[in-house]
Amino acid sequence: METTDKKSFYETVFKDSLEVIIDATKIGLWDWHLPSGKVIYSKQWEHIMGYDEGELPQTVESWENAVLPEDLAIAEKAITDYLEGRTTSYEAEFRTVCKNGDIIWAQDKGTITEWDEQGNPVRLVGVLQDIDRIKKVEEELSQQKAQLDFVAQLSELGTWDWDLTTQTISYNDEYLHMLGYTQDEITGTMEEWEEFNHPEDLVLSLQKLDDYLAGKADSYSCEIRMRHKLGHYIWTLDMGRISEWDEHGAPIRVLGGHLNIDKLKKAEERLQDALREIETYNLTLQDEIKKGIRDIEKKDILLNGVNQVASLLISAEEQDFTHMLWQSLGILGQSIGVDEVYIWQNEIVNNALGCYQVGRWAEGGITGQTAPFSRATYRDFGAEWERTLKSGTCINGIVEQMSPADRDRLAGYNIQSLLVIPIFMQNKFWGFIGFSDHKNARLFTETEESILQSGGLIIGAAMLRNEINKNLVTAKEEALSNAQAKSTFLANMSHEIRTPMNAIIGMTTIARNADSADKVNDCLMKIENASRHLLGIINDILDMSKIEAEKFELSSEEIVFEKMINNICNISSTRAEEKHQNFVVDIADDVPHSIVTDELRLSQVITNLLSNAVKFTPEHGTIKLIVNQLGKADGKSELEFVVQDSGIGIDTEKQSVLFNAFEQADRGISRRFGGTGLGLTISKRIVDLMGGEFHVSSELGKGSRFSFRIPVMVGSGSATASDVDVVPHGDYDFAGKRLLLVEDVDINREIVMTLLEDTGLAIDCAENGLVAFELFSANPDAYDIIFMDIHMPILDGYGATEKIRALNFAKARQTPIIAMTANAFAEDVEKCKRAGMNDHIAKPINLSEVLAKAQKYLFG
Repeated sequence: METTDKKSFYETVFKDSLEVIIDATKIGLWDWHLPSGKVIYSKQWEHIMGYDEGELPQTVESWENAVLPEDLAIAEKAITDYLEGRTTSYEAEFRTVCKNGDIIWAQDKGTITEWDEQGNPVRLVGVLQDIDRIKKVEEELSQQKAQLDFVAQLSELGTWDWDLTTQTISYNDEYLHMLGYTQDEITGTMEEWEEFNHPEDLVLSLQKLDDYLAGKADSYSCEIRMRHKLGHYIWTLDMGRISEWDEHGAPIRVLGGHLNIDKLKKAEERLQDALREIETYNLTLQDEIKKGIRDIEKKDILLNGVNQVASLLISAEEQDFTHMLWQSLGILGQSIGVDEVYIWQNEIVNNALGCYQVGRWAEGGITGQTAPFSRATYRDFGAEWERTLKSGTCINGIVEQMSPADRDRLAGYNIQSLLVIPIFMQNKFWGFIGFSDHKNARLFTETEESILQSGGLIIGAAMLRNEINKNLVTAKEEALSNAQAKSTFLANMSHEIRTPMNAIIGMTTIARNADSADKVNDCLMKIENASRHLLGIINDILDMSKIEAEKFELSSEEIVFEKMINNICNISSTRAEEKHQNFVVDIADDVPHSIVTDELRLSQVITNLLSNAVKFTPEHGTIKLIVNQLGKADGKSELEFVVQDSGIGIDTEKQSVLFNAFEQADRGISRRFGGTGLGLTISKRIVDLMGGEFHVSSELGKGSRFSFRIPVMVGSGSATASDVDVVPHGDYDFAGKRLLLVEDVDINREIVMTLLEDTGLAIDCAENGLVAFELFSANPDAYDIIFMDIHMPILDGYGATEKIRALNFAKARQTPIIAMTANAFAEDVEKCKRAGMNDHIAKPINLSEVLAKAQKYLFG
């Protein structure tokens, strides 16, 4: 009895201790009966989730509803994999929502404890632990690591790890990047590291390592040159500390890093050079102490001048910058004792490096000087100027001692001595600052060069800062202007869209109440015109949307050039006739018969230009379309298209916004003439994508001339003048043929069936792609042609076409399938063809096109 009581006592103590441990570690227990979905949650589980004991329903749904949806699928997969034997245990981490709405991270683990007679799992028991604090610590550590990596990368610090037991070294990526290597190119041996060392530095670095490892120094630190993969050496500060010892206290591991100090060392070397120059200068000119003192005074004056320039430009406001720049150049000029100082900034001129003068100071009335703010290429200065300055070398000399070419070029400027110092900004050749002495023939010292180079760099940096500030202001103004332009554009679009919509709705009402066929026909004609106008607006907006999203693409096919021009002119000449305008077309004889291009987009550009010309030219005016071939070589041709009119013209100042999206040269234009204002923008982008150039010249009241040039491939001659034969509507006879019309919208089916009613064509309908597939596969010989919509429920047109083409009989591959869809872009047409369709008809459908393509594919 005593033994039993003691056992009960220990069990109670163990149970209480276990309860304490479970509470302290925030662990909840659960027991899931799989067939019933019942789950027993421990009070600790409920406490973790913020519920009182017994408050939470004991079902698996309680757990599913608490886990975030994006994590639930992962957890459920882990359970399924375990239950189906793909893993040896169940374990998952997920976020779960507590009763009060807080989201915490939890770790769930479980194991099967019971199976049924067939060996299927019946019971799954496990634990859930609150690991939210652990996750937050992991996140903080990850952020700290990222920050440390960033600091290391920014400071060019690489790390290494030296295992003394194996004599192998591992490097991080930043270390290897510093030397130009990748991990795959490194063996990690001590011998390799020694080979990286400059021979002159290796003895010292090894000695310092040995002293540190032997306890003779508190740390290892050594400045050494390391060989880059390309062969040159980089100065580094190598540092390291012992991080691990063996049981006898001997070091077995050293961690360290390499800091790139190459720029610092080179700067020190330059400083040492300058100091050596001063020392040599003082030693060799002992007998001219007074002259040396005067030189030092000159240097002090020059340094003070550079400091004044720095202070002046740091405090310069944008509105005063030009004056401050002129004043700064004057300070440098007076400090060095020259008559003229100028600063030039680089630019690209006709694919050649050029520059323009952005500032100039001159003392007195010096004649024959360069005009302020002039432009030139470096070839204008001299054959060697660009190469010399790009290399970072100054041009310093007495003019009389220079090359004959330089001497002749500078003769007109009355210059005795010249110093030109290159300026580099962000490691790029930015421009130069020049100093001209018109009175004295002298050479500028290296120290003067160095000090003046600092002055030039300060001025260049200030100019760059001022330019950035101006660009920020300009960008802000442009953003405000664009916002206003878009607001105006939206208001204009509301008017442009509502106007034809009003005509459509109004004419529909009038036609419904009309008492004569003539009145109904008149209304229908006006409804058709308004609808096509509305379609044009929608197409412009869609094109602009694709351009803004950078998803505007071109296609290429061989076309007959004359056919394309005739199609365009048939439309434009009709509009011109309505305004009694003179429409002239002039195509040069040498323009190729066929070309390879995107016919739709090229036609769109020409049509836009002609449409604008007709719109903005008064009655009895003249419109010309001119096409010339500018050049032809290697199967390529450069074509020029010109649209010239005698219309209202465009003010010179307003021509700069012609191609801006959402803007018109005159915002009153939209009210007087209508239109989206997107036509020229779209046309310009199309020409750019074709690799061409767009030009405009215009004079207010005297007309405009729009032209563009594009390169095209000359066609092989395989294109024909007509793709389909168009005959009058009443002459089509499709009796004995059957069409499968696949269209999910009732009214669209009614339109096609009504339009084809007089042709004798039998029509079966399918309201989605799956029904179409079933009808065709059940009786493939019944159908001679298929009109296929694209966007449909259950199965779309692409899927239906692919399933039909995959059927194992000849008719499935031979029956023509024509896409009939509102997806009208070139990429949509290509996608239809890739799915197995033969051709494409865009919605809203054109009856002539439908009849012609039906004729082509039914009778070949």
